[in-house]
Amino acid sequence: MDTTHMQPYPFKKIHRDKLQPGDLFSLQMDDGRFGFGRIIARINDGHVAEIFDAFAATPSIDPNAAHRRLTPLVVLDAYGLFQRKTEGNWGIVGKTENYRPDPETARARFAWGLKGHQKATDLSDRFEPIDDAEAELLPRCAPKGDYDVQQLIQAALAKA
Repeated sequence: MDTTHMQPYPFKKIHRDKLQPGDLFSLQMDDGRFGFGRIIARINDGHVAEIFDAFAATPSIDPNAAHRRLTPLVVLDAYGLFQRKTEGNWGIVGKTENYRPDPETARARFAWGLKGHQKATDLSDRFEPIDDAEAELLPRCAPKGDYDVQQLIQAALAKA
């Protein structure tokens, strides 16, 4: 598909402080399709989200449908993606009311820090010191932008 003249969908800017767990979002893929995900939690470095294995020609998703997670949880740069809109084309398209993460998701932790001084943060934004070996097993708490997320999606689709 030639995306040279593709017009971006006109998503409205949304302040990152307004994003809430359960918010469903859409991102416009490089091929023009729309991918989808859900905000899980807000932590110090960004918003933790899950990316679904769901794609459509329009940015519309059923908030009550069950969706399979395509990628590992990711920390999003919500400021750049939703508020400033400095990269990609992202927007809120719905909400899962009364959303609560499943028990496995609720136990998710992310590592950050320098070798010998690592910490882990959970979805409640609680920090605890961890050793370097444990930090190697956890995903890094580094906010991702549009390019990073699209690369994660493409890698996951290539494995499927």
